[in-house]
Amino acid sequence: MAKRIDRKRIAARAEVMNDAWKEGAPAVEFMGITQTVMRGKMTAIDAKTQIVDDLRAQIKMADDELDDMYGDLDDTMVDVGSGVRGDKNFGDDSPLYGAMGFKRKSERASGLTRKKKVTPTGNA
Repeated sequence: MAKRIDRKRIAARAEVMNDAWKEGAPAVEFMGITQTVMRGKMTAIDAKTQIVDDLRAQIKMADDELDDMYGDLDDTMVDVGSGVRGDKNFGDDSPLYGAMGFKRKSERASGLTRKKKVTPTGNA
């Protein structure tokens, strides 16, 4: 895996370095690099950062739209299930209702529970 670059730290250091260079020795080249070349690299990074931020915003919006679409599909499935359950030709015990992933009425437990008698266990 590639080494993670600390972009904020590098950008902050570059700003400090470039500002000092511009004030202290704007016409001097260091190792063949001019202050203008460094500023150009920083400007290119700013432009690319804006593109990345815009793309991230588009992805976020598309992801939110996708969540809305899934929510709508879920609501539609609930409506279809209710429609099958309420249809006189099918109902909540029909094979279609079960095949759609719902629990058929005949497959459900009664829901009745009985309390168990507690027998005292004396250790006296």
